[in-house]
Amino acid sequence: MSKIVFQVEEIDYPKGTPFHPHRKYPEYQGAIGEEENRTYEMVRQLFHMLGLDDSNYGTEKWNPLGDVITPGDTVLLKPNFVLHRNGCGDSIWAVITHPSVIRAVTDYAYKAAGDKGRVIIADSPQSDCDFEELVRITQLKDLVKYYREEYCFEIELYDLRQVRFEYRDGVLLEDSRIQLNGDPEGYIIFDMSHNSRHEGIGHPERIYGADYDRSEVLQHHSNGHHEYCIAKTVMKADVVISLPKMKTHRKNGVTLNYKNFIGINGNKNYLPHFRIGDPSDGGDEYEPLNQTDKTIKYTNRFLTDRLLAHPTKTKTCIYKCIFSLYAFAKKIFVKKGIKRSLIRGGAWYGNDTLWRTVADLYKIIEFGDLDGNIRERPQRKLFCIIDGIIAGEGNGPLEPREKHCGTLIAGEDLLAADLVAIRLMDIDYNHIQPYHELLLDKKTASKMKNMEVFHNMNDDFNWNDQSGKYFVFEEADGWKGRIRIES
Repeated sequence: MSKIVFQVEEIDYPKGTPFHPHRKYPEYQGAIGEEENRTYEMVRQLFHMLGLDDSNYGTEKWNPLGDVITPGDTVLLKPNFVLHRNGCGDSIWAVITHPSVIRAVTDYAYKAAGDKGRVIIADSPQSDCDFEELVRITQLKDLVKYYREEYCFEIELYDLRQVRFEYRDGVLLEDSRIQLNGDPEGYIIFDMSHNSRHEGIGHPERIYGADYDRSEVLQHHSNGHHEYCIAKTVMKADVVISLPKMKTHRKNGVTLNYKNFIGINGNKNYLPHFRIGDPSDGGDEYEPLNQTDKTIKYTNRFLTDRLLAHPTKTKTCIYKCIFSLYAFAKKIFVKKGIKRSLIRGGAWYGNDTLWRTVADLYKIIEFGDLDGNIRERPQRKLFCIIDGIIAGEGNGPLEPREKHCGTLIAGEDLLAADLVAIRLMDIDYNHIQPYHELLLDKKTASKMKNMEVFHNMNDDFNWNDQSGKYFVFEEADGWKGRIRIES
């Protein structure tokens, strides 16, 4: 039976790196900080609520993650490190996992794995993320330094991407794609073939990945092949601890544990994000359009394919000139009151592509082996803590407004944890495609029905009961009126 726990408190993140606990716990032998660190205390309390190593609680022997991690294990912490900034100007902590959560989990992971184990923090952020800036913001190098000096133990920190993008004036130029070192272990190509959720999808020739040139993503998702480029460091882990941010998502509705595993793929052009065009043409890039919108968007797609897919300085210059004229025309449309669609890039409830990618990657993280095969039994242990102390609502994942929820959600069943989080967000999981599809399976639905949830709220909580209000998240623009629970 799945067991999920969460706490809700009026707290904020600590500010003093590397986020030491502020009190001496019996099981903790490290440094003590002067600043109150209630994040650490909440993580610790969640482990206790889960009943982990319950017989040793309150003693120096207490080793909660020892119920999940074996001495000598490789443990990978997978935060949400999607981008180094918040596009709406709000708090960065509405975008990425806070390092104080990572610190607390690191301590208990190290205690369980021991000196002969490995603790790795890794992600494959969005292509234009400045990873060095992200590391500076999170101050994770202070955590690495602390462990090196205090325990002679190396916390490993990796950017798993193969390529980084540098946009200039809003476009990618011929020298904008920068090769990175990527995963030191290399990559495994998984071909999901007929087991992929993309198999049999209509109009696969319209799939769009992460770059103007669609030839690469089409190469990986055509003729019965559905390939993903998965970081071997992730797949070699004995235990993967997912540490997602609790927030809404413009293409997927929400981003929690399931969406978090987009970050195990090292090359974004293996990831179908949407299909170009509107539904009348077999696409799901945006809602059905009026003729003016359709002409503008299809012209832009034509120019992108012709001028930016294989850019030169001349082609880029031509595109920028045309786009400047378009920007001028858009102002005229606004003055004349001509309504235009704000939906772009698959950022709406009708996106029928990205959820399939999310589902494929979750199957890989749970059942994928080191030879690129999908097995019948799980290949590694999974655990999660969802960071919702400061969450993100509205146009996540990159432009969310901060929402102070003061919650952390934990458990070994990542689907169950996501369903609890979605209910706390006051969102109907039935309208979030990955979860709706999973719960069509009778065995999965029965398991979730019998889920146990423990919390510290005064009110009763049932993830499958739509009465009552909790945090009431505002949806992304393209999802308004479609997913929120109205009771």
